[in-house]
Amino acid sequence: MMHRACFASLACLVLLLALRGVTAAQTVAIAGEAPPKIRRSELRVGMLIGQSDVADVDDRGFGLHLSAGRRFGDLTLSAELDHLTVGDDEHTWDPDYQPRVGRQTRFGGALRYSLLTLASERMPIAVDWWLEAGGGYERTGWQGGGVLSRPDAVFGFGFDLDVTPGGRHYGPYVAVRSHLARGPRPPGEASCGGPCDQATLPSRADIGVFFHMGLHFGR
Repeated sequence: MMHRACFASLACLVLLLALRGVTAAQTVAIAGEAPPKIRRSELRVGMLIGQSDVADVDDRGFGLHLSAGRRFGDLTLSAELDHLTVGDDEHTWDPDYQPRVGRQTRFGGALRYSLLTLASERMPIAVDWWLEAGGGYERTGWQGGGVLSRPDAVFGFGFDLDVTPGGRHYGPYVAVRSHLARGPRPPGEASCGGPCDQATLPSRADIGVFFHMGLHFGR
């Protein structure tokens, strides 16, 4: 599942980059004269759902996302807060299995770059496609006891539907983000999980993929 999600994210990213090159001239034609440089404050309120990855606990994850920032032209710098539930599902084939469930709070920042904006002079509406990258610090507390605190990095892409009546900006947004972090050192010795010529410890790379959606407001 994780490999398919990462492949889909990479394919969409390549498509967005291609669209920026192909439609650059069309964007100018649609918008008419070059608009003044954008400067505004932005607020985002939404939800996230996807596959979390905390060491060997790599199943469901869902929660809330908040961010506030400032846009300067094609760049937006923002601070963000995520609060979500992480854990693994109960194994139906094992009635004695106890699911590991926790709550994760994440503080961070991100830099967003607008790849392509499609707008019209006839209607106060636009579509903005963007990429983003950032980092933060997450703290996961488990219901069965224990806390894991660690830094992480995020990479993502998405789009805003921007309605602009009276100089204000609002509308829905959709995004896909990957969270990268380093898991705790696994117990045990180096081994081979398959045919190999050198035993190693399990990888400590944790990669989660989340789908975001919500509303943005700007002025």
